[in-house]
Amino acid sequence: TKEGVSGKTVFSYDGKYGVSQFIKKYDFLNGPEFYDFKMTRDPAYVYQTETDNLAEGVSTDWFSLALRRGQSQEHNVSVSGGFKDTKFYIGAGLTDIIGVARGDNFKRITTRINIETKLLDWIAVGTRTQLNYDDASGNDVSWYSAMIANPLGKPYDDNGNYLIYPIAENITIINPLTNLAYDDLDKSYQILSNNYLNVDVPFIKGLTYRLNSGVRTRFTDAARYGGINTYSGYRTQGESRSSNSVSSNVVLENILNYNRTIGDHTIFLTGLYSYETNTSKSNSLSAEQFPNDFLSWYGVSQAAILFPSTSYRKSALVSQMFRANYSFASRYLATF
Repeated sequence: TKEGVSGKTVFSYDGKYGVSQFIKKYDFLNGPEFYDFKMTRDPAYVYQTETDNLAEGVSTDWFSLALRRGQSQEHNVSVSGGFKDTKFYIGAGLTDIIGVARGDNFKRITTRINIETKLLDWIAVGTRTQLNYDDASGNDVSWYSAMIANPLGKPYDDNGNYLIYPIAENITIINPLTNLAYDDLDKSYQILSNNYLNVDVPFIKGLTYRLNSGVRTRFTDAARYGGINTYSGYRTQGESRSSNSVSSNVVLENILNYNRTIGDHTIFLTGLYSYETNTSKSNSLSAEQFPNDFLSWYGVSQAAILFPSTSYRKSALVSQMFRANYSFASRYLATF
């Protein structure tokens, strides 16, 4: 709703920067301590991999591997002003967040244009339009999975690839870092535009007309691929899920007002006719069993198993309203 002031151009900038980190350090057992605990409790439940890794000096701090130093920054710039019968405000903003969990990222770019101008002394038009771009791509590491991971397990094999099961004999606990191996896409684009027309009818005193039109459209592009170096891809020989969706809302409002005072008599009439429609549609495709991981979800045509899905929904609402107010001597009021 920000507007400029005619005859004055103002440039503005504000920025923020912050850092974040996990300050509470949990006191987890290291590799030798965990091995001694298991040996004391019941040596029968000690796995051979644990014994071998202990001999190699393995002691993995999974929680530290799952976390990082987070940071966030936000920048906003704008210019506002006006000339004659026109006022404007143009702004843009950037938000960039890197979370403390590895793989947790978010970015948003926003632009806004607010313009109002008088075409004639009795006609004014305006728009308030915003464009958004959001990018939440990436798959973050689960803190809980990192907390329960075995400190005697290795996160990587000898070639530097993720080990699905840090302890080969225990397939109930997976490597929490494999979340980072997923190809993950989550982007959306949104248009939000409110436009209006005001008319003070010159040949009928007290009669005004306003047209409101609003459009909100959002497009989402999402995809995820798990190769053989991920938990789901390891079980299914490659797994992908992709979807595209579009949702839109359109509103049209026609408002007619008549306000007139003659002597002790005041009449105020309002008529409204509006139309609103909501539409949403999506296409999604899941696939399994890929010959290789080279093309990620773009190689879906090569997958052995496909699960397509589509959806569509539309609704419409038409509304009418009429109201009449009559006042006599500012003491008696009748409303219909």
